[in-house]
Amino acid sequence: TALDCARTAKRLGAEEVTIVYRRTRAEMPASAEEIDGAEAEGIKIELLVAPSRFIGNKRLSKVELIRMRLGAPDASGRPRPVPIEGSEFQLPVNTVIAALGQAAKTDFVKELGVSLSKRGTIEADANTGATNIDGIFAGGDVVTGPAYVVDAMAAGRRAARSIDAFLNGLPLPVEERQEPQKLTDGEIRSLQNRFGQTSQHKIAEIPVEQREGFEEVTLGYVAQEACREAERCLAGHATGCIECLECVDRCEAKAIDHSMKDAFEEINVGAIVFAGGYECYNPSELYELGYGRLPNVVTSIEFERILSASGPFQGVLQRLSDGVPPQRIAFIQCVGSRDAKHNRPYCSSVCCTYAIKEAMIAKEHSTVPLDITIFFMDLRTYGKDFDRYYERAKEESGVRFVRSKVYSVEAVDSTGDLVVKFTTEAGAIRTEKFSMVVLSVGFQSSPELVELAKEVGIQLNPYGFCQTMPFSPVETSKPGIFVCGAFSAPKDIPETVMQASGAAGEISAFLASARKTLTKEKEYPPEKDVQGEDPRIGVFICHCGINIGGYVNVPDATEFAKTLPNVVYAERNLFTCSQDTQERIKKVIEEYKLNRVVVASCTPRTHEPLFRETIRKAGLNPYLFEMANIRDQCSWVHMREPDKATEKAKDLVKMAVAKARLIEPLKPLSLPVNRAALVIGGGVAGMTSALTLAEQGFEVHLVEKSNVLGGVARRIHYNLDGEDVGQFLDRLVKKVQEHPKIRVYTDTWIVDVRGYVGNFTTEIMRYRGRVIEKIDHGV
Repeated sequence: TALDCARTAKRLGAEEVTIVYRRTRAEMPASAEEIDGAEAEGIKIELLVAPSRFIGNKRLSKVELIRMRLGAPDASGRPRPVPIEGSEFQLPVNTVIAALGQAAKTDFVKELGVSLSKRGTIEADANTGATNIDGIFAGGDVVTGPAYVVDAMAAGRRAARSIDAFLNGLPLPVEERQEPQKLTDGEIRSLQNRFGQTSQHKIAEIPVEQREGFEEVTLGYVAQEACREAERCLAGHATGCIECLECVDRCEAKAIDHSMKDAFEEINVGAIVFAGGYECYNPSELYELGYGRLPNVVTSIEFERILSASGPFQGVLQRLSDGVPPQRIAFIQCVGSRDAKHNRPYCSSVCCTYAIKEAMIAKEHSTVPLDITIFFMDLRTYGKDFDRYYERAKEESGVRFVRSKVYSVEAVDSTGDLVVKFTTEAGAIRTEKFSMVVLSVGFQSSPELVELAKEVGIQLNPYGFCQTMPFSPVETSKPGIFVCGAFSAPKDIPETVMQASGAAGEISAFLASARKTLTKEKEYPPEKDVQGEDPRIGVFICHCGINIGGYVNVPDATEFAKTLPNVVYAERNLFTCSQDTQERIKKVIEEYKLNRVVVASCTPRTHEPLFRETIRKAGLNPYLFEMANIRDQCSWVHMREPDKATEKAKDLVKMAVAKARLIEPLKPLSLPVNRAALVIGGGVAGMTSALTLAEQGFEVHLVEKSNVLGGVARRIHYNLDGEDVGQFLDRLVKKVQEHPKIRVYTDTWIVDVRGYVGNFTTEIMRYRGRVIEKIDHGV
């Protein structure tokens, strides 16, 4: 209060303001930031002095002060100030503001028999506010003594709940007040490894010379700074959760429950897959690149969230510092990769390709002309045909590629723009100005997963990734435990999916004898009979962030849908495929008695099964569903013509509704399946597939057009690790040829394939046309 009054007086025109305090600065209850702010604004603080008398003739002219020394502690625990005799001095003043203490008046409750403490405060239960007299409750300063407003509010709420229970004849509610959980040293280290160890980021303030009025002195955090502080909190730098429950209020999915306790459960399994992924490198330790201190320097993951339709800006490309669309963006490659100094000498394999992808998407999303430069030392677009993607970015999208070594990123001025300093291939040092800088960060293994792998006994390589054999990339050093994805090594999504499929195949063979022993039938509610009912159609139209909503007028299309025949309900959703909206669809089906559902969103190839599953859970036949693809067929192909995109979306919705009026419930058919497989191609992939199927107990026909198995692998002698490919191939061929469930056809050609899923007939030609055979198989 004293500091507030002093700073207010200064703003109201006082030439000189002095605070006098009878103890030292260490005993001042005010926050250090308040004290520093006052001193910065020119307010003097006289310590270890106290007023003894005021001097003046009709008007105040001086205050007499006496110097103090600290003695024994008083009731508050602070050292008691003791006057020093003969140390009086005078301070010229014309106004005195007394910052008085406060005490609760409780004399009136004595007549009621309410118990008081030695301090004169009312004695009340901390959990319920109940006093020693039934029906009388108390809270706030009359109980605690001088405290904070929020404490008084909390006490008032507790007392209100107690009064409500008392008046209804119920037991008084007792709150379980939980202490914040303390992290173990191991947990703190793990979080520090994950988020890094950084000091608190000081909030920016307006300059002292500009503090004339009553504007906020502190400017607050920009989004990136707020995220950094949140990460510091997660890393255990803060004192722990203060149980304010703000996170509970903010979480729209209501997924946070502070009352949960750790629960341990043991489950019996036949195999384990480690698919724990990776962590991105935290570039805050590379001070020269500006991450964490310059708001417009972001990581590639953060930039992807900026571009994402479900991200903080709904896919609108803008800078973090001021929300302005950037006009020039620089990507810096190999940040945290190929760094022997920090035990990351490996290439993370995806950074070049994802930088090119983000650059091209940024150009599509930008509302202003956008120039993009990618600074690289060596470009590696891993993956089939990804080099064409690089050529397309360069030729069609105009992305500029500069082979260079980047030295530093610095702020230009207060505009938020940045200067990148780099060396060209010719050795010349250059600088260029950009609106934003994106750091393409590499992969590193997760410390938590590394710790778990060590406990389980899985061998790791020197960089913390799972060690596998070159010819068995999904097997770990421990039988029955498999690995897939980036935990075995950095890799992109297609390779991760392929490896996950391989791990699933290995486990299917490994656990073949136990198949169907633990199968559970999924239960659905009874299916509603809608035969003979007039169609009651519900239409759900998706914004998909800016994917659709950025180009199609979704509110207009929704209002149009409401006018269509038999449509009894229509609404628009931010993301129709989200779990929240699926629950919403089920409730609407029940509330409006819908018997047909139309969703206008993206492609049915990925989302139609999800929506059919949802309406089946709501009691409808899954085939009483129709879908319109207004993303691929409207917003994506007509993004330069939003009006026409909207009209086309309306047409597609109208067509879907017209079709929905005519659809009838369907019942699935059961057909026999031929439990044999045909594998075409006798290379390493074909033989591995054949073995995986055969090990599961299925009959396999393996067809190879040459006269030997092995394919391209027969041309390779050693792999990059020096392993003998020939020896591996010989073992694989022998295993295939000797397996009782595999029949090998060499020197064989496919002539014709007929049938349908589960029941195919393939005609093959053998021995240069001398023999024609037919193979019946299911896949």
